[in-house]
Parts: sequence; structure tokens; C-alpha cells
Amino acid sequence: MTEDCLLIGDIGGTNARFALADSRVPGFSRQKTYACADYETADLAIREYLEEVGLLEPGVICLAVAGPVIDAAVRFTNNNWTIDATELGSGFADTTVKLLNDFDAIAYSIPYLNESDSQQLGLPESSPVDDERYSCAIVGPSTAHGDAARYKPHGVQRPIPASG
Repeated sequence: MTEDCLLIGDIGGTNARFALADSRVPGFSRQKTYACADYETADLAIREYLEEVGLLEPGVICLAVAGPVIDAAVRFTNNNWTIDATELGSGFADTTVKLLNDFDAIAYSIPYLNESDSQQLGLPESSPVDDERYSCAIVGPSTAHGDAARYKPHGVQRPIPASG
């Protein structure tokens, strides 16, 4: 499998959502949702997804997870899963595995959103974001309280992980 084929996922306390993406084009396909309680490990849920979509091995697995990623691993608070990127990657011959906090993943997506992907809340009227310098906050409901920030000083985009 080529590195262009990505298995992407969003794993929370209740559900694991997986889809396929191509690094050369925006978007994703073949989305499926699995109840975390139905699987002893995330690896088993991932393998079932890959079998269902007919893919033996993706080039990259990138998972947005509900919790802090410490030393390339996450331990969930609302299910019994622990995901270690190194261990997960060792189960696939040539697959790179990346874990990131789910709200950090949202922060990374901000530059790729269209005007139709957002809705203004409150005042003042929104204005276009400066492509070279900006900051923004991301807040929302999650297993706990989700938040992150993103800023782009001097043309370099950086997410700021947080936990409310």
C-alpha cells in the first residue's frame, strides 16, 4: 500500500469512526462507526474496519483521540482502550501511526474549512482571517470539555493543546 492511502479515525469514549483518505486530495470516504464497547482493543476495531473495506494495510493510520496523547500513547477514561502508536504500528508492516488529541485535530483543520463550514455566534460580524497571522480558539462538548487553540505567527501554523 502507498503512503497516499490513509486510515483516519476519530475515537472517543463511546464510538470509533474510521474512514479512508487520500493524501493528494481533500475529503474522505467509506466512513463506518463502531461501538468501542464491542471491541476489547482499538486494534481489533481497526482490523475489522480494514477487512470490511477490503484494505489489508494502509500507508498511514492517523487517529484523533479523546484524551491527552503522552509519549505517543493515549489511555481513554470512558472505555478500557489504551492506544500506543508504536505498538499499533508494529502490527502493520510499513504503516506509520500518528495519534493526536481530537481537538488538536480540529485546530489543524481550520485552514481547510470553507465559509459554509462555520456559523457565526454572537457579535461582532465576522471578518476574513488573515492568511499570514491569526489565532483562534476551538471549544466544544466531548467526553470531558474539549478545547484547543491555533495560531499562526510569522506564517508558521501551531496548535496549542489544552484540556478544560
